[in-house]
Amino acid sequence: MNKNVIVLFSGGLDSILVYKIVRAWGFEPVAITLTSPFIKKLDKEYYRKKQGINFREIDFTNVQYEAIKSPIYGYGKAINPCIDCHAAMIRMAKEEMEKEGAAFIATGEVVGQRPMSQRKDAMNSVEKLSGVKGYIVRPLSGGLLAATIPEKNGMIKREWLYKITGRGRKEQYQLCEEFGIEDIPSSGGGCLLTEKSFIGRVKAVIKYDNRIALNYIKYGRMFDLEGTLFILARNEEESEYIFRNGGDKVIFPKNRIGPTGIILGKGKEIEACKIIGRYSKGEGKHIECEYRGEIIKTEVYNEKNIDTIVD
Repeated sequence: MNKNVIVLFSGGLDSILVYKIVRAWGFEPVAITLTSPFIKKLDKEYYRKKQGINFREIDFTNVQYEAIKSPIYGYGKAINPCIDCHAAMIRMAKEEMEKEGAAFIATGEVVGQRPMSQRKDAMNSVEKLSGVKGYIVRPLSGGLLAATIPEKNGMIKREWLYKITGRGRKEQYQLCEEFGIEDIPSSGGGCLLTEKSFIGRVKAVIKYDNRIALNYIKYGRMFDLEGTLFILARNEEESEYIFRNGGDKVIFPKNRIGPTGIILGKGKEIEACKIIGRYSKGEGKHIECEYRGEIIKTEVYNEKNIDTIVD
C-alpha cells in the first residue's frame, strides 16, 4: 500500500493539524498549496522552519477563474464561489493523488466552520462536483461524517477521526499542545474573493475576459475604459510593481510627478494619460505621458469624479 497522502494545505491551523495527524497515523503527507492572485501567498521558509512542513505550489489561477465566471452553486456574500472553487481544488488534488499513487486526499475542513462551503450538504456537493467521492478524508470532523473508502478498506480507523464542529478553536488548541505546535497562525481567511471591495474589479475582469488583469487585481485603482481596463498605482510600491511587470503596457508621466499605470487592452492611451494627470502633481493643464516609447500630450482630466473608475 502506498503510504503517501495528499494534504490540501492552506497554511492555516487546521491544515497544519491535518498534516501532523496524517503523519501520526503512519502515512507520509504530501502537502500541496494552490496559488492564484486571489489567494494569500504562503511563506515557505516559515512553514519549513516553524512547522516542519514543506509544500509544493501548484498554479490554480485559470481553474479558479473558470469557477468564478459561472459557478454552479453560486456566490457567497461577495463574489466567492466557495463550493465550486473547493471542488476545483479537490480535482487538482486528485490529479496529484493519481501522480503520486497516493492513498487519499486529506483536508482541514471542519463541519460548520464556514457558512457556505463547510456545511455537511456543501461537503457532499463538493464531492459530487469534484468527482472524488469517497477519497476525501477530513480528519478534524471525520467522526461526524460518513465512512470514506480508506476507512472502509481499513487504512484508517473511525476512532482516529475527530468530531470537531463550528467556528470555535478550543479543540484545535488542545491538539496543538498534543502535537507540540507553539507558533499558531491566525485563523482568518486568505481569499480576496470573500471581500466585497473586490466585487467590482472581478466583474470588470469577467466582463472583458481579461485574464492578464488577474495579475493586477489587488493593485492600484481600476478604470473601465469601454473594452480596456486601466490600472493606476496608488503609491510608489505599486508603481514599481507595475513598471517591473507590465512590459510594453506600462504608461507613466513625463512632465509631472505621478503614478505609473498599465493599459490592459487596445488603445485608450489618451484617456489613461488624462487620468494619470488627475492623480499627479504639476503645473498647468497639460500632461505628457510615455507609452511604448512615444510621448502622448493631452489635457489633464479635471473632473472631480471620474465615472470610469471601478473602485
